[in-house]
Amino acid sequence: MNAGPSGLAEASEKQGTSEAAEAPQVNIGRAALRSAAALLIAIGLCWYASQGISHHELREAIHALPTEPLIASLLVFTLSFFTADVLGFGLSWRTHLAREVPWRDVRALVCGKQVLALALPVLTKVVGPLYFWRRWRISPTRALGASELVNACDLTTVVLFTSVPLLLSDIQLGTGLTAVVAAWWALALAAGAWLWSPQLRRLWPRARSAGLLEAFTTATRAELAKLMGLRIAHQLVLLACVRSLLAAMGARLSLSQLAAFGPLFIFSGALPISLAGFGGPQGLAVALLAHRWGLMAPGQAMAFSLVWSAGFLLLQMGVAVAHFPRMLTLLRARPNG
Repeated sequence: MNAGPSGLAEASEKQGTSEAAEAPQVNIGRAALRSAAALLIAIGLCWYASQGISHHELREAIHALPTEPLIASLLVFTLSFFTADVLGFGLSWRTHLAREVPWRDVRALVCGKQVLALALPVLTKVVGPLYFWRRWRISPTRALGASELVNACDLTTVVLFTSVPLLLSDIQLGTGLTAVVAAWWALALAAGAWLWSPQLRRLWPRARSAGLLEAFTTATRAELAKLMGLRIAHQLVLLACVRSLLAAMGARLSLSQLAAFGPLFIFSGALPISLAGFGGPQGLAVALLAHRWGLMAPGQAMAFSLVWSAGFLLLQMGVAVAHFPRMLTLLRARPNG
């Protein structure tokens, strides 16, 4: 459902007089504690994954990485990452919050907030709501909901790519990962039925009308198809990048292994078990590529994951720093009207 002609007027109309927008609350202390916890978990995962790998073996494996395929894969993936995010968040924000949001603002916010992901990733969720409150006086919960719709589509595509090989092949991910995939589908199907089934709309009506879920309840099939299409296209680019790099390292993943590993490898770097992209990817690469599938030595898997995380972090920060000043300017802007 498209937003009205004026973001400010639309916000007033949809919120009503009883729901005055309040500024998003930023708790730096809590964000720092969450980052500290993620850092400890990430260090623990890297330590566990590196067991049995000598410093000499790791150093040799890093030096043996194919330079040109590595650089090409990282550049293509980074371009796809930011393109999918800018288009996805822009589509959701312009549909559910304010149609007249400039695309240059979307680009600055989506790219610039990645600076925060380096140390305080939870604060990236505040950027969108703060902008829309400052600029359009739109409720932070509505703005957060519009962003979470994009994140939900992203997670769904990750689980989708992982589920297909689990169902159609004999690939093994381990009991833990398989249980997480099954639990996500149970939750997603139950939530989807409650959100969009006419028979279930009477259940918890106050929750359905909450600002946080407004984007979910008003999203059309066409919008969801566009969002899912963007995420699927990005995942396909990711699979091509990972496959070309691992093939250059001598690891020949089957299509089922590639579909299961690639999305999980990247997504694990954004979970609270990782910080700045380190932690989850290292544990997953060693566990699957080396120990479970035997496609490469543990030292190779560790080297691949460490260099990938470091390379993407450098490229990500380069793009983010270039957009960070404009993002700060937008977050300090005075309200329209």
